[in-house]
Amino acid sequence: VVPRDGSSAAVEPLGLEVQSYALTPDETRFVFIADAFTEQRFVLLSQARSGGAATVLNGPLAAGGDVGDFQLTADGQRVVYWASETAGYGIHVAPVDSAGSSLFLNACVNAQFGFRLASGTGRVVFRMNFLGSSRTELASVPIDGSAPPTVLSHATGPSTVDVEDDFALTSGGERVVFRSDRFVDGKLELFSAPVDGSAAPVQLSPAMPDTSDVGVGFLLSPDGATVAWRADAAV
Repeated sequence: VVPRDGSSAAVEPLGLEVQSYALTPDETRFVFIADAFTEQRFVLLSQARSGGAATVLNGPLAAGGDVGDFQLTADGQRVVYWASETAGYGIHVAPVDSAGSSLFLNACVNAQFGFRLASGTGRVVFRMNFLGSSRTELASVPIDGSAPPTVLSHATGPSTVDVEDDFALTSGGERVVFRSDRFVDGKLELFSAPVDGSAAPVQLSPAMPDTSDVGVGFLLSPDGATVAWRADAAV
């Protein structure tokens, strides 16, 4: 990391391999995933832009565990990350400048890799399944861990139904749009739901034959008010 005007020397992070990194909005710290201590065992760290020692942000990792992804909150004060820790497998949150303060957010469910921050609502949206279940649902949880995860998709079909991994948040983060075969196994349709779980999902795609699908690549307008999508059948 180096100032764009070249006014000070570059700061090189720890690790043989840095997988991903981000600067806090105030540009005082950078957060990164690297194999800082053991080759190919990736941890989450932060370091002041001015240099100095790096701080490990994640909790103790499970055997063979790693940190896989992270995202900074809008104010840059916290980082949400996915990891396999002794505390649990899934989504965690920690302050960007102190060690030993991570919090496990999905204690009662299995979180799948990949999450979105609904920054305007203070919630994390992710795919999950209940312990012992193979059904993939969409859920959200407060970023401060003040409440357990809330199911958003409410599938009513067979136990094999899924929410696809291309779910997207509206610009303000109040709603999430997703594809799911929540009624008929294998028939993907388009839905939206409030991220706080305050109402049931609304189906956006019209009635289609059971052999038809809403395809990959739906798009939200910048204000989140309109969704464009495609299907493999006339509707």
